[in-house]
Amino acid sequence: FSEDHALVGSLTSLFGTRRVNDLRFQVATRRVDLRTDNQTGPGVSIPGVIELGRPYAGNALYHENHYEFNDSFSSMVGRHLLKAGITLNRIPVRVRV
Repeated sequence: FSEDHALVGSLTSLFGTRRVNDLRFQVATRRVDLRTDNQTGPGVSIPGVIELGRPYAGNALYHENHYEFNDSFSSMVGRHLLKAGITLNRIPVRVRV
């Protein structure tokens, strides 16, 4: 079970005939509810050997928020194109088991 939502935008600005600024952003969220078939009952796990009964891995709720910011500036200098920019990403994740 998953649910995704996103908002994306951009702004391109011209400064004369030789300079361009490109600003982009994204804000998104993702929620994933992982469920195994048998969430109750006993289980035995011997790591690397065998797992019997209820699976321990997989029952969890994940919530991620994505924040992305990107800005780049381009300028024509003679016959050359100079470009510089920055990208910032932040993705906090919360997990409830």
